[in-house]
Amino acid sequence: MDKNNNTESNSHQKAIDVSKLEKSEEKFYNVPGSSRSMISGAIHMLVALLSSSCIWFFVIITSGWEGLSYFGSTSALLGLLGILGNGFSQSYIAKIKEAYILNPEVGKIKAASYSKLIFIIGLGTGLISLILFLITPENNIYMKAAAFACIFQSIFGYLQVIIINGLAIINRYDLISFSGVVWGPLLLVLGVFWMIFNLPPEGFVFYYILVSIIPFLILFYYFHRFCPYSFIEIIKGRFFSRNVINTVNLEIRDQFEPLFVKNYIKYSIFSTITNLEGIGVFANLLTFFASLYLFYFDPGSQEIGLRIITIISSYSSVKTVILYYSGPLNIEIAEAVSKENREMISEIFNNTTRIAALIGIGFATGICAITGNLLTILHNETFISASGFDQNLFLSAQLLMILAIIGQFGFAFSSLFGNALIGSGNAKYSGIGFAITTVIIIAIAPLLIFLTGFVGIGWVQVIAIVFLLPFMIWQIKKRLQIQIRFKLIRIIPCCIIMFLFMFFFPVSDTTTFILSIVLGGLIFLFLSPFFGVSIPEDVKMLEDLFGIVKLKLLGKIFGKVLLFLYNISPFNRKEREKVKI
Repeated sequence: MDKNNNTESNSHQKAIDVSKLEKSEEKFYNVPGSSRSMISGAIHMLVALLSSSCIWFFVIITSGWEGLSYFGSTSALLGLLGILGNGFSQSYIAKIKEAYILNPEVGKIKAASYSKLIFIIGLGTGLISLILFLITPENNIYMKAAAFACIFQSIFGYLQVIIINGLAIINRYDLISFSGVVWGPLLLVLGVFWMIFNLPPEGFVFYYILVSIIPFLILFYYFHRFCPYSFIEIIKGRFFSRNVINTVNLEIRDQFEPLFVKNYIKYSIFSTITNLEGIGVFANLLTFFASLYLFYFDPGSQEIGLRIITIISSYSSVKTVILYYSGPLNIEIAEAVSKENREMISEIFNNTTRIAALIGIGFATGICAITGNLLTILHNETFISASGFDQNLFLSAQLLMILAIIGQFGFAFSSLFGNALIGSGNAKYSGIGFAITTVIIIAIAPLLIFLTGFVGIGWVQVIAIVFLLPFMIWQIKKRLQIQIRFKLIRIIPCCIIMFLFMFFFPVSDTTTFILSIVLGGLIFLFLSPFFGVSIPEDVKMLEDLFGIVKLKLLGKIFGKVLLFLYNISPFNRKEREKVKI
């Protein structure tokens, strides 16, 4: 009896904490729809870009240190072991959000069951790491050390996945993001500390746990305080569908399908296939093919070729700014579908993808405009050989960068659309599209790389998205039954003006190069409302976003400027007449 009272008291206290949280936060966190999706994605993106900048500095500073090799091998292995974590998470937030909307008690029970499954997967990755450690030859020191470290780090990573999922279903991407902002700076500090004090470089394979422990504790605190279920409930929760159904109250028993855990696994597999390129599987696969080609047909160029591919891969990750909208879009679509609100589905999808397109196309256009300056100013030594500057190699690298950016942009939008399908309960169709794309890549990559060298990596990506992107758009229209309105035609003049400005800007050194980027970005930002890509509703989102990072005044200034440009533009006359702006 006392135990039940304590449980009720804890639940009551948690409800009070959640109530306090809702009252203390900005309005958009508690209002379902496109605004919450767009702001969540923007916060996630900005914080991640800050953290990524620190990781970039870390790679530059430690480029001559052996510990970087251990870092690279461990990161690659962790990425492969985390494939299921990404796919199962996207499936989780869609399914659990739907369950909570229909019945919170059912949602809590399913959340505990699915979380236990994710933890079991984590234990499985730890076992795989142990097997790899045992079978890896002693002379393969980097992979041997990475496999040993990943025995523990992969399990730890899946624990983080469980916590992040719990916060995601209550739409707290602000907490997820701001706890993650410390990851990049901590990696930078840890790497410099390790290198300065000449600590054993092989010990750096444990970087993931060392860097993640503080973000983990922050996330765990918020999970414990605000999540509608606890770790104790996950541990106590039943795993198999039959066991769950036999133990739940009769009042809710009919709300559990007979094989709901099995169905979740099947759905998560399609979700995993959809998110393959979200963790870079296509890019890694193409790098592998290029490495084989160079090894067998042009061994003298293997080292320089792989170095160029690595450099370009870091810049072609422009897709990241789009993918940060995937989770918020997924969960908002899931909620709207659960409420059978077709109008809300259309608004969420179109507004979120419009903002993602605005940011993504802006990044892609800007990078394509400055590829020449980017490679010569920051990576000039890569193209210098005994005979001087290798112009042919430079032009090949420049072409590859442009093609890779276009390809990655297409993959990113396909992944974004795929996660909208996951949220709507149609992961099967997005998974089919990405599965076919994988077959296309495997089929044509060897031939194109053989014919065009490492530049073939770019051509493969462009050809792949010629199929994948239209396929995903077709599936969105068919499964969500909505009209897609991206306003892409209005983005074209913004892109052309920014491209010409950045391409012809007189760059002579690093300072003028940075200035061209800043001015080009501002031009694109201010042109978007003038041509009607950004709309007045975005001003509130912008002000909310700046308010979260304690720059509310700056947000109001930007908002007024953008609204002024929108109102004076002749291109927006019809829209202003409709809403009487």
